[in-house]
Amino acid sequence: MKYGLDVSITGAYADAGLLTDLAALAEEAGWDGFFVQDGLLNADAEAVVDPWIALSAIALHTQRLRIGAFMTPLAAYCPWQLARQTVALDHLSHGRLIFGAGLGEKAQDFAAVGDDPDPRRRAEKLDEGLAILQKLWSGEAFSFHGAHTYDWMRQTSRKPRRV
Repeated sequence: MKYGLDVSITGAYADAGLLTDLAALAEEAGWDGFFVQDGLLNADAEAVVDPWIALSAIALHTQRLRIGAFMTPLAAYCPWQLARQTVALDHLSHGRLIFGAGLGEKAQDFAAVGDDPDPRRRAEKLDEGLAILQKLWSGEAFSFHGAHTYDWMRQTSRKPRRV
């Protein structure tokens, strides 16, 4: 059996340096994994750090600890951008990344940033996003057209929203 920690990225933990220090201490204490949370918004309007930036710092300051973000709300990400981030992080960590994806915890978070909050649409985007990720991670050329491809293309070209 392996043991890992699931750590917040909000409030007092919204600091990549602090998370890096905690991960190094966890590794020293014998923990097997260190995972940060991922989500769209912080409902309590607390500070929040980007999980992928924090994981990059953690990868550089640990040697054997498995790392990842739990759970990545895939419907909120563009699959090709996420593929690039995860491959870079997996290389940076020498293969220690564990990837976990889900629907996203709160439908209202998707609505608040202008995305479709319907759980069925989010589930469709999750399935489609996982299929795209697998193809991109394979390194082989491919063509893909899905029901939500246009949504993601539009998402990458829109201006950032204030949240």
